[in-house]
Amino acid sequence: MKKLKELFFKCDRTDYEAPTRQRSIDEREEKLSKFLKLIAFGEQDKAEAMLKKDKWLAEYAGDVTDCAGRAFEQITGFQYAVWALDFQMWRMIKQYISEEQLYKQLKKLDLEVTLDEQQGWVLRTEHFIDWLSCSWYPLIKALEEYIKNYTIWNVTQRDNHWCQQVGGAQLILPAHVINEYRHPTRPFYPCPKWGNEEVTLPRTGIAEWCEPVSDQKLGGHFAWEGGVGWVHVTEHSDMSKVYFRQWKDLHAVSELLKSRTEQARQLLDSVGLVATSGNIPTSNTQIPKPRP
Repeated sequence: MKKLKELFFKCDRTDYEAPTRQRSIDEREEKLSKFLKLIAFGEQDKAEAMLKKDKWLAEYAGDVTDCAGRAFEQITGFQYAVWALDFQMWRMIKQYISEEQLYKQLKKLDLEVTLDEQQGWVLRTEHFIDWLSCSWYPLIKALEEYIKNYTIWNVTQRDNHWCQQVGGAQLILPAHVINEYRHPTRPFYPCPKWGNEEVTLPRTGIAEWCEPVSDQKLGGHFAWEGGVGWVHVTEHSDMSKVYFRQWKDLHAVSELLKSRTEQARQLLDSVGLVATSGNIPTSNTQIPKPRP
């Protein structure tokens, strides 16, 4: 990875040229900041449009805060996409970087974080950077617990868990998982054929995801159900319908995490950095498929 100031200040320039040089740095830093934000918010088409004009954007690191409020220092767009398990995004950016850059950027990730079987990317203890782990395993666990205990809990317990635990886990999802939840033309279940031959993912739903609905807030008053015609739900009363709908969401997010983690393993393993051994994160609780 490269830092913008390192590039410009290596040049032999006169003091007279300093203001022009600084403006050039500022302009590039502004452009890089915009590019990284597009990546972190899942704006794939807009990010690629910038790359087509300025391929250097794929090689430089900067600071960015993603749609879940996670702050990153000195990370490239490609590194963020891999960290977020955003296959569609990293596949796009990969077209604009050399094999040498691919290795260097993945090597830095490999040195600082490890791909845990259940928690996603986790910082290694000897490194101190502001990267929280990327995984939607907390959502999987929240859905498992909700389904498992639905008939045991009273109404207040069910509603509190649904709104606060399931909704709270949805608040920290990376952009591409929100895009899957809010896909405009296909259901969340039966699961799509996630894999290396996928077509482009429609990047929809980010702006509305955390916005209050009738003064109700995600993670406090409601949680989202996935699929075409997704809805915000504040409470559940019909057990037969709830069980099937939430089982579908649980199965879908589990399979998505499984697929994306395996793709990240394959990417890193392709340059000799991480072996694809060990279990892949998925739902631990064996909940039988309900009848529709």
